[in-house]
Amino acid sequence: MQIQILDEQHNAVTWELRSPLIMVGSGLLVGTVLMVTVLLFVHSALRGSLIVGVVLLAVAMAVYGALTTPLWERGTMERTPEGGAVRCERRWLLRRELELWEMPLERLSGVGVAIRITEETDGATTSVARLWLRPAEGESLIFVTGWASISSVTSLAETFAKAARLPLEEAG
Repeated sequence: MQIQILDEQHNAVTWELRSPLIMVGSGLLVGTVLMVTVLLFVHSALRGSLIVGVVLLAVAMAVYGALTTPLWERGTMERTPEGGAVRCERRWLLRRELELWEMPLERLSGVGVAIRITEETDGATTSVARLWLRPAEGESLIFVTGWASISSVTSLAETFAKAARLPLEEAG
């Protein structure tokens, strides 16, 4: 997934992260239809049970994905003469309410990128990252974005730090 910077100014930045939830759901539907079609031609007493099992598994995976993955995330940071604020929104597929989070900019002391290795296959690794903010009071880190490509999160962190006039920290 890529974080897209929608608006970039000297004192503000707006970004968005869209998850491929609809594409994953479509893939599950196509895979389920193909599996059921193949199972219809199987001459076995367990054919009905296998079809029900495949459909229930696909529905369970779709519901789990919809409950644990936001459909989209948007964030805005604006530095004003009065201080400014960071605001993040998340929209979920199966939840009606918009999830909102907001924090005054003066309560933050730093910005950084958390990197995680997500896959190791035949010696090759894939990594993802997310943006975090460090509160000034010594509280734990606040993760502002979901997991996305390292380049897009690094670009957002640099833009965020420059616009907010906060230090860009190395590790988190």
